[in-house]
Amino acid sequence: MKKFIIFIFLFFLVNQIGQAQGKYSIQNLQKASKEELKLYKDEALKLQKKGRIYSIVGLSSFGVAIFCAITGMDFGYFGPNVRNQALLDIGGGAMIVGVISLAIGIPMSIKGRSRVERIMYDVNVDLRPSIQHNLATQNCQPGVTLRIRF
Repeated sequence: MKKFIIFIFLFFLVNQIGQAQGKYSIQNLQKASKEELKLYKDEALKLQKKGRIYSIVGLSSFGVAIFCAITGMDFGYFGPNVRNQALLDIGGGAMIVGVISLAIGIPMSIKGRSRVERIMYDVNVDLRPSIQHNLATQNCQPGVTLRIRF
């Protein structure tokens, strides 16, 4: 049963990742309109911001865990008491929250930043055939037009 649940979880995870990769692919971004690009950019900025928030929460939790570990230690002259054990338990919980938050936040932030960079790279290069009319000789010459838009 556990293998089945893990398989279903991984299937949905891969499905979501595959859809996002299609949405932010270079081909799709080149075909997208300005409104769609703005929407994709807003979504990527939100993802990047959430990743930063999770990372800050994770680092703060590590700070709480270190504080609780330092203040909850038994230095020998206090003797064991309940307060020290409670602080160590809070520190352990904060450590777990910090690890999970950093494990989620860092990849979210990196992925959001790479998506924003991919969307911001908005240079269109067009190479089209054209015909040049020469007024001096009164004839037409074939040519190629290179147009770069930023």
